[in-house]
Amino acid sequence: MGKKYVFLESKTKKIVPAICADGENHALHSLFDPEREATRLLDTVKNEGFVIFLGLGGGFFVREALKRNITLVLSIDFDREGVMEIFSAIPDVISGEKGKKAHLLVDPSKAEIERFILDYYHPVLMNGVRCLPLHPRTRVDPTAFRNAEEAIADAIGKVAADFSTQSVFGLRWFSNILHNMEKLTVRTAALADEEDFLPKVKHAAVAAAGPSLDKQIPLLRRFKETQGFVIATDTAFSRLVYEGIEPDAVVSIDCQIWTCRHFHGRIPKNTLFFFALEGRVINTGGRICFFAGGHPFSRYISRFVYPLLEIDTSGGNVTYAAVSLAEALGAETTVLYGADFSYPFGKTYARGTWLYDFYGKQSNRFQSTETRFSDLLYRTPLEKKGKNSILKDSWYYETPMLAMYRQRLEEKAWRTKLIPFPTVESVDAGCGATCEKSGASASRGNEEMMQSLRRVGTSAPLRLNDYFKKVRALSFDNLDEEDALILSTLLPAMAGFKRRKPYASKEEILDMTKAFVMNGTCI
Repeated sequence: MGKKYVFLESKTKKIVPAICADGENHALHSLFDPEREATRLLDTVKNEGFVIFLGLGGGFFVREALKRNITLVLSIDFDREGVMEIFSAIPDVISGEKGKKAHLLVDPSKAEIERFILDYYHPVLMNGVRCLPLHPRTRVDPTAFRNAEEAIADAIGKVAADFSTQSVFGLRWFSNILHNMEKLTVRTAALADEEDFLPKVKHAAVAAAGPSLDKQIPLLRRFKETQGFVIATDTAFSRLVYEGIEPDAVVSIDCQIWTCRHFHGRIPKNTLFFFALEGRVINTGGRICFFAGGHPFSRYISRFVYPLLEIDTSGGNVTYAAVSLAEALGAETTVLYGADFSYPFGKTYARGTWLYDFYGKQSNRFQSTETRFSDLLYRTPLEKKGKNSILKDSWYYETPMLAMYRQRLEEKAWRTKLIPFPTVESVDAGCGATCEKSGASASRGNEEMMQSLRRVGTSAPLRLNDYFKKVRALSFDNLDEEDALILSTLLPAMAGFKRRKPYASKEEILDMTKAFVMNGTCI
């Protein structure tokens, strides 16, 4: 196979790669002054702290970006042999001054590009993102670079959605963690002394609060009587108790005050309540277990301060978290009830959930309960979906967020080899599904966690004090690996301050966040 590049010399004595195509050599940079060309291009980058170059070229654009106040530089190129030719001719192609280097992805898949952006791009530290194609290079492999652009756009959309959520709830999450830490050691250590604290589950049912739960209650009751372990989402909890189905576990991840309304009324004494450490925890009078969700501070606490059960909450909704709990408890099969991720026939929630009581008490002659549910339904854009081959007369509304929740659960099913399929009974009743998986390794991790709980004892407050000392000393100057870990725990709270002060620098945002953390503020 012939060489992909030839290397020319510019008027300023710089090596410029030229790509061999159509019997001609096409220079990838200016043959007069490639460095000046790079300066002019990078002058168009204003406040963006993340710059992506499509096409490596001679590295002039990359090296100029590394001279500037740009936090993250990524170059994407295809054809590994061609890239090796460039490195042979220009060894410092992605290196800049003072040892700074850019990131390089060669022949990446869409998933690899998306994973890099999700892992490294933090809007609160980098503001915006800019994608700059090296046109002489991208014209040669248009399909590959078009796919890269699509992957970048998809990943940036996910980061933007996540950042939007963090900016709204970031301060609340951190405040809740600080508040919950006061009762963490007492609650969890007490449960750790119970021999069967975390049960070993073979078959689990997850009850969500979608409208199909109304028709699936008999199926759920039969499951409870014959196979056992029922996990309720916090919203579905009151409906199950009303129906005489005492859930074995309840999962709650919400950080807002509305969470308290899920637990009015009778609390079964044997139900185990799993609350995310960053969530709003209420005194149920029952047995409470804290777990580490997706918040980086919760994960830090679990790994360095006080060991906790870690539950995957990346799906963004409590049904996803409940399925993750079943997985963590070793369930071989998980059956979903009321998991609609849509509004079938325009209905929002199953009856008996807290909104029915709340809206009922607020209703009057001018605003009925139905009016309030209608306001709830139409608060965001809806897409009406038509009839399908399974339920001949069905229709439902779907929102982009609900569609995203459903897609993430489907992705989880694929990653963990869950195989969803509708049962005859669930098709007749609504939208239930059964998921089968192997859960052999889950209980082993739980036993290790319980042993760690007993070892840690009362040393957790001392370990947390070490964390606060590290936060106090944190700055952006000479960040090492440990500093970067501490900084990651603050990013959601920093997003909250960024929302309040959108034009503040990252240094100012960090100072505000440190003051918030060190004051132990609870909001």
